[in-house]
Amino acid sequence: GAGPASYAEALRARSDVVSVSGRCAGQYCLDRSVAAVLLARLRGSWPDWVSGVNLVPFAAHAWIEVDGRPVGEALKLDGFQKNMVVARPRAVERPAEEKA
Repeated sequence: GAGPASYAEALRARSDVVSVSGRCAGQYCLDRSVAAVLLARLRGSWPDWVSGVNLVPFAAHAWIEVDGRPVGEALKLDGFQKNMVVARPRAVERPAEEKA
């Protein structure tokens, strides 16, 4: 039942996680991104959680994003190919005959 996160809501969740966890403030992008997306979800919004890779040079990264825009990332992610995205489920419209 969570609504889509605004950029500000997602950034606030990420910033709060980084402010209380030295591990998440460091190079542990998976921990940081999962903690931030779960905190945002607990607060009633849902940013997308993404993991991706860059092949040359090889690098893997995980982050959160809103409307395709990475949230709070200093790393340039243009060359990364997304290999997994956990997005908010979209509402499925029922056919008119089922609504009645």
